[in-house]
Amino acid sequence: MLLLTFIFSGCHKTIGTFDQRDSTKIKIIEEMQSRGNSLRNTSDFEEAIAVHDSCIQMSQEIGDTIQWVIALNHQGTNFRRLGALNEASDLHYQALDLCDEYSDKQSFTAKKNRVRSLNGLGNIFLSIGNSEAAEKHLRQALQGETDLGSGTGQAINLANLGSIKESQGQLDSARVYYNRSMEKNREAENTVGICLCYTHLGELDEHLGKINSATDNFRKAFTVGQSTGDVWHWLTPCISLAENFLVLNQTDSAAKYISIGMQAAEQIHSNEHLASLYGLRSKLEEKCGQTAFSLKDLQKSLVFRDSLVNEENRNSIQNKRVNYTIKHTADAVKAAEDEARLNRLIRNSTIILCFIIVVSLLIWYFLVRRAYKIRKKAENEREEFYRNVTHQLRTPLTVVLGMMDQLNNHIPEKDSEGRKELEAAQRQGRHLLTLVKELIAGSRAGFKTDLANAASQTAPATSAPKDKEGNSIISKIATTNTHTGSTILLAEDNEDVAIMMCSLLRENGYVVSHAIDGKDALDMLNDELPDLLITDIAMPRMDGLELMRKVREDESMNHLPIIVVSARVEDHERLEGISAGAEVYLAKPFINEELLLRVKKILDQRDLLRQRFGVNAPVSTAKVELLAKESEFLATLNEVIEQNMMDGDFNSTTLAEKMCMSVSTLNRRMNNLTGLPTMVYMRNRRLLAVKKMPTTTDKSINEIELACGFNTPGHMGRLFRSEVGCSPSEYRRQHQ
Repeated sequence: MLLLTFIFSGCHKTIGTFDQRDSTKIKIIEEMQSRGNSLRNTSDFEEAIAVHDSCIQMSQEIGDTIQWVIALNHQGTNFRRLGALNEASDLHYQALDLCDEYSDKQSFTAKKNRVRSLNGLGNIFLSIGNSEAAEKHLRQALQGETDLGSGTGQAINLANLGSIKESQGQLDSARVYYNRSMEKNREAENTVGICLCYTHLGELDEHLGKINSATDNFRKAFTVGQSTGDVWHWLTPCISLAENFLVLNQTDSAAKYISIGMQAAEQIHSNEHLASLYGLRSKLEEKCGQTAFSLKDLQKSLVFRDSLVNEENRNSIQNKRVNYTIKHTADAVKAAEDEARLNRLIRNSTIILCFIIVVSLLIWYFLVRRAYKIRKKAENEREEFYRNVTHQLRTPLTVVLGMMDQLNNHIPEKDSEGRKELEAAQRQGRHLLTLVKELIAGSRAGFKTDLANAASQTAPATSAPKDKEGNSIISKIATTNTHTGSTILLAEDNEDVAIMMCSLLRENGYVVSHAIDGKDALDMLNDELPDLLITDIAMPRMDGLELMRKVREDESMNHLPIIVVSARVEDHERLEGISAGAEVYLAKPFINEELLLRVKKILDQRDLLRQRFGVNAPVSTAKVELLAKESEFLATLNEVIEQNMMDGDFNSTTLAEKMCMSVSTLNRRMNNLTGLPTMVYMRNRRLLAVKKMPTTTDKSINEIELACGFNTPGHMGRLFRSEVGCSPSEYRRQHQ
């Protein structure tokens, strides 16, 4: 492609050096650009090409990308008007590429240069009949001129788009574009553009056979064109008027415009226009019966047409000069390519050398690291093996120690020998648990710790007699059950552990249900909610973590307290369980009294919260115990909840927005004030409203359900029964 490599070989060198431009040379380039345009307008293409070629070279030398792009677009226009469309497209594409490479893309000049490149390419595609490509580029140019607020630029591209539609036979669309171009020309007060638009509209009317309308448009174009002094542009509508008047047999009018056109064409020495005018006068004289004059003018018309052929020959000679210039430039391009090829060779050799060095360093690094990774992998596998072994040991230890603790309650006090033997078994069981813990610790430390020494150090502590008074107090607290009849669901896949735990809890007055895994537990929770959930972590089908997450995601059960009892006791495993929703995380094997104490404390806490903020006590009772500021906050919160009571989609997120705080801040404040998550507190407020309505209104239960924001059928009744102990209908009957 013309100038492509030569131009882009200096692209990176010129872009970004704008501050180093020589202002004097830039002024010279600008003057040369203007001179080249003037030469092109007088059809002196050879000189115009030479001048703009100098502009391109000087712009490259001083590193001025803006003037470089302007010169490329001017040169592209020169070649386009000569019909050298391949060369013209190369130049416009080079200009467009430079615009894309240039760091400045936001200034008016940078945007204008890009639009001119697009317009030039659009006209080239229009000339070769590629309407699709022409329309694409012209629309981009139109958008660019619109963004720049250039009315004249918009008018030019709109007229070009109208020409595309006219060539495609879409005459109505063409007229729309010509009219829009006319509007933009009038806004910009561009009389030459107005003249051209009237000419386009007249030619469009001629296609449709509307001679009178066409004549009217040509007359307007002629009148406006004469006011500009641009003879070339108003000669076309002048000749068209003469042709139309001949068709209409208005010979006087035809003669008038032929005479005007003759004088103007002779003035600017336009053989093309004179050929058309002599031909029209020949037809006029023939109509008037002046055969001799008609033949004479016809002969003159042919002479001028022959001169046009000579003009084409002259242009052909100019094209040869252009071809010579192109060849000369191609030699420079080849030299630039050779230099670039050498630079690429040096660069590629450097890259390869650096690559070899880097690869060598990487190989050395990976060889050094390989031994470390192998050793680390072995340590991890060993630690994982012992961790799995100890996890498996914890489950049977849970059963053994738990059952021995329960046997303690069944051996009579007077059977001292039996109690002594049981205490020995318990002591050795706990000693075994200590060894399991040391096994894990030893696996982490690479077994640097002497397990035998560790065992001997811990053995005396485990064999020491118990503090009977302290243990009896703990046992008394744990076994003093004030929640007899409270329901507990146990999710445990190991049958022996489940038997032991169920027995322990039932002996202390709790009603216990057993689920074999997380999925079974979730099904049972959907049927009926217990007061407490105790779950293992490692279970088939659904583990304890997933079970807790599903419980916490369900609005109807997310308030359910959860205790985890698991053999997974690593720190990260405990944190994961608490994050999933566990209030308490106990390690297997556990102390029976501790489990009973944890259960009691959680149920005590839940009773206290229900009394202060639950469904069965008014919130105002709790407000008395709070500070004035906290009471005001709760009063505002309750008011917002009551105002949005009927909106079933009203949740903690929308509540936080109305309270002008984040969800996390609201949840933290609610937990500090009430001990309840925001959603549970909102649910309780809805249930309080439900509890109040059956005794104060005649609305049906379904109407109450909707009024309190319960959109899912049966959801309200299930929650109401869980909190109040009966259905809304039963509650209404009891209090009527």
